[in-house]
Amino acid sequence: MQTSGPPGSTLDSMSLDQRTQTDYRPRQPRPGRGRVVLLVLGVLVAVLAVAGFVYVATQDDPPGQLDLTGPSTTPSGPPAAASPPPVTPTLSAAEAERQAILAQYQRFFQVIDSLFQVPATERPAIFSQVAVDPSYSRTIGGLAEADLRGEVGYGEIVTNPEIVSVTDGTAILRDCQDSTGNGRQKTDGTKITRGVKDDLATVTMLRGADGVWRVSRADYAKTGGCG
Repeated sequence: MQTSGPPGSTLDSMSLDQRTQTDYRPRQPRPGRGRVVLLVLGVLVAVLAVAGFVYVATQDDPPGQLDLTGPSTTPSGPPAAASPPPVTPTLSAAEAERQAILAQYQRFFQVIDSLFQVPATERPAIFSQVAVDPSYSRTIGGLAEADLRGEVGYGEIVTNPEIVSVTDGTAILRDCQDSTGNGRQKTDGTKITRGVKDDLATVTMLRGADGVWRVSRADYAKTGGCG
């Protein structure tokens, strides 16, 4: 695609050096084609791109009287008032703590799902971020036994927790879980255990000295079902 030259250059393909060497002279403008004359070796050309339009100056324009203002942009009325920024509701301390409890509870299951994929030596440090005894020791021990049997975890537990109470650094949750897609299997994919639907768990979480909530225990209803 042919492009135009830099400001002050001509619009055809002949260079200034070529024009000098060949004694190039511009043609006189033809009658009826307007007053626009391109500058080639001595003829004035000014093409000004101003405010969205192109102004072509001619030799007859008096100096200092070129209209560079462009179309009028005078507003038709006073500017509209700016909208106030949205107001973000402030959570109470109690509600903020409840949200922190639920977020940490969900993180507990995310960490559990990842423990089979990391070396056994790294599991304690990772799991200690979301669990304390007795849940911590039981889970780490269960993972070690699964390693010896050549078993790994599969799937995930679908949780539906609700907070029953929060008192003196202890939170009690009621969780109706669906663990039908979760369990243990051999490394060849053979399923060994499978969870159940509507498995009711009563979960105890403790707030540590660092302010972080961790799962302490989960007691499952012996009768089964969430009713």
